[in-house]
Amino acid sequence: MKVAGLTGGSGTGKTTIAHYFVRQYQAYLIDADRIGHDIIKKGRPAYTLLVDHFGCEILEATEGINRKKLGAIVFSDKEKLSLLNEITHPFIVKEIKKRIHYATQSQEYSFILIDGALLVEAKIHENVDELWAVYTSMENRICRLKKRDFLSEAQIKQRIESQMPWDTLKQYANRIIDNNGDFTVTMLQCDQIADTFLTT
Repeated sequence: MKVAGLTGGSGTGKTTIAHYFVRQYQAYLIDADRIGHDIIKKGRPAYTLLVDHFGCEILEATEGINRKKLGAIVFSDKEKLSLLNEITHPFIVKEIKKRIHYATQSQEYSFILIDGALLVEAKIHENVDELWAVYTSMENRICRLKKRDFLSEAQIKQRIESQMPWDTLKQYANRIIDNNGDFTVTMLQCDQIADTFLTT
């Protein structure tokens, strides 16, 4: 079974696109960002390592990790962001490989789609047949993230700037999806990409 990676920075709309591939093409979706959230929960593999390195100030009253507090620390300090990635990426990659193995045993999916913002940084792109990158203008990304995450423009820009620049990311991509306009236009691009991917 073929495997595609779908990537793009915060606010590009890649998750909406991923769900389109699931609905329209019966793709098996592996949400790398969701896995990243799961592995830092109390009792999960990365939890103790993160508390050891970042301290108890990242914890909520229930002792779970407060992702907003952790984000405020790492998005303002590149070294701390690198440390976070060093801790979490091996656990994320391990879980993704486990899910790929599961999906390949099934006949009900047309292909496997890994959706994640950091597929290149975590070197997950090395394990896919194609990497698809979603492009959206900075203006549109800021607008979407304000509505979705209730962050200030300064916080949003800090988060976006902590991610791989588009000019670098697009060099890794086999296909580019422009998600600036109406979603019907985006869907047409997705159809062309999926049809080519599944027939070659």
